[in-house]
Amino acid sequence: MTCIDAYVPIGIRSCVTHLTNGNDPFSASKRNQQLSAIEPLVNPYVNAFIGVFLGGDFNVTAWGDGGVLSKIYSSAFAGFGGFTEVENTRDSCDPVSSPCDWTKDQKKIDCIFVDKYNWTSLSATTSTPLISDHKILKGHAFH
Repeated sequence: MTCIDAYVPIGIRSCVTHLTNGNDPFSASKRNQQLSAIEPLVNPYVNAFIGVFLGGDFNVTAWGDGGVLSKIYSSAFAGFGGFTEVENTRDSCDPVSSPCDWTKDQKKIDCIFVDKYNWTSLSATTSTPLISDHKILKGHAFH
């Protein structure tokens, strides 16, 4: 995972990651371990910085792998992290339905998370890429 901290004009931590895909029988366990490693890099900053972003290819749907993304989500039934998705629709993203859109192979496995304390008017859009096998996911949030 790569993170950047910026302080002008406000403090923001922005991180991006790419979790293991499903090409081996232990991929779910590996993603769970990867998410556990991500937590200390983002959760301590929630509500300590002015804002936190976490995005990337998570290779799991909102409820996949037994709900491992609950470590990230702050709500939507059983989340205990500090984040919400930019479109704020975990409960309706798996299976994919409006306003969510699929990002790879008719599933939504790319996410943009923002900390729940600092962002409002959340939405997302997707667009067809020129060279990627994923749709481009664009997140919108206001401080």
